[in-house]
Amino acid sequence: MDTPDVNWIHACGVRANADAERVLRELTTAAGTSYVPPYHIALLHAGLGDTKAAISWLERGVQERDVRMVFVGVDPLWQPMHRVPEFRELLRRLKLDSAVRTSSTLKTIDHQDKGPERGLVGDF
Repeated sequence: MDTPDVNWIHACGVRANADAERVLRELTTAAGTSYVPPYHIALLHAGLGDTKAAISWLERGVQERDVRMVFVGVDPLWQPMHRVPEFRELLRRLKLDSAVRTSSTLKTIDHQDKGPERGLVGDF
């Protein structure tokens, strides 16, 4: 297990690793009897540094057709996972790897050189 990213865990709405671990246990238990989006459980695992479990839950999200999976390529909370080869492969299989490149490109476009009719998302 990797070192937890405390800032990332705070961004997920929990105050500390212990809170994240408690929420994760509760969600995992609840997932046995009712629907809990695999995407959310994967986010907690990723935030705690358990990349293997995060990938496993993301794979479950794919199998269950969790609608939130469309955001996995662009949600900034997944940024730390972009260096994980299995995560990049998942994005490639979901055809979301171009979304990562596009979102990075959008951040670097210089709109000052474009006239008022230019600079829209579809203009590059």
